[in-house]
Amino acid sequence: MTGLGTLVRGQVLAILARHGRPVTLARRTGAFDAAAQAAASGAVACTVPARVLRRRGRAAEIQVHLADASLAAAGFPGAPRPDDILTIDGEDWPVTVVESFGAGDATAFHRLRVVR
Repeated sequence: MTGLGTLVRGQVLAILARHGRPVTLARRTGAFDAAAQAAASGAVACTVPARVLRRRGRAAEIQVHLADASLAAAGFPGAPRPDDILTIDGEDWPVTVVESFGAGDATAFHRLRVVR
């Protein structure tokens, strides 16, 4: 990771930790259980601070900014992706679009769009 990448990643983490609100990101997981000869379902989830922006005139669309370092520290398995579930104020929203931003080779944050 470059010096600039480390700096940007740390600044994003600090801003969202200070000014963000808690959201929960969840991913359904499934593995094949050889003994049962069936798919075993499960989920992994983590709660992290995020910036939540409701779009004017679009009540069913929200943009959410998550720090990559927060997800890594919480043990989330990789970057967010479409079909993950984001829980905001107790309501579940499917993630439809994920864009990742950073400096150099370091991802600093992810911008998610959730739509109902």
